[in-house]
Amino acid sequence: HGEFAYLGSVNTNKRGIDIGNSARGSISSSTVRHGLDGIFLNGSSNNSFTDNVLYLNWDYGIWLSGASNSFRGNAIAKSYYAVMLRGDSNTFLGNHFYSSTDAGLLVFGSPNNSIVTDNSAFSNAGAGIHLQNSGTGNLLTGNRAYSNGSYGFRLQNSHSNTLSAGNRAHSNSSHALYFEQSNLNTLRQSTMSAAGTNVYGVFVDRSSSNTIVDSYIQGSSAA
Repeated sequence: HGEFAYLGSVNTNKRGIDIGNSARGSISSSTVRHGLDGIFLNGSSNNSFTDNVLYLNWDYGIWLSGASNSFRGNAIAKSYYAVMLRGDSNTFLGNHFYSSTDAGLLVFGSPNNSIVTDNSAFSNAGAGIHLQNSGTGNLLTGNRAYSNGSYGFRLQNSHSNTLSAGNRAHSNSSHALYFEQSNLNTLRQSTMSAAGTNVYGVFVDRSSSNTIVDSYIQGSSAA
């Protein structure tokens, strides 16, 4: 338990709570605010972060390149990105990503087996949840993306991922789900809703062999 404020500096590139390769630990029921990055995990694995509040951090609420870390019940708001996820086999369960300058959760270059379950991404200026250059085997289940300034879910050059069992997107400014140069992904038992001119539940752009099963789609298009 604690409050961590004004850690790190843009000018010195110091990160705030910086957990390096060999460090292990946990943070719970704490507040992390007004830093450069709220929590910066550079190759560190097997850490846990539970029921924390991170807000008004300059760059990222959480920047993560390690493996097998657990994030549960955290609220991450008002950073450039709420979360930048670059590692493998990490778990995000029941978190809230909101009011970011860009995406709520950016999964970037994360090739394998991260689990993103029962999170909400809302009121972000970019996409709610954005997978970029990521695959294979990431699993998104039961997440909500709504009231974002861009897409609900965006898969960009990301392949062989699964959106399954109760993902929902609605009330976003652009498409609920956008496949952009992304192949062999599966959408299952999810709801993708959109309303407005040239806004679609699913928009497919230069993508192939994606599968949609047992899902409700309001509007779809291929470009």
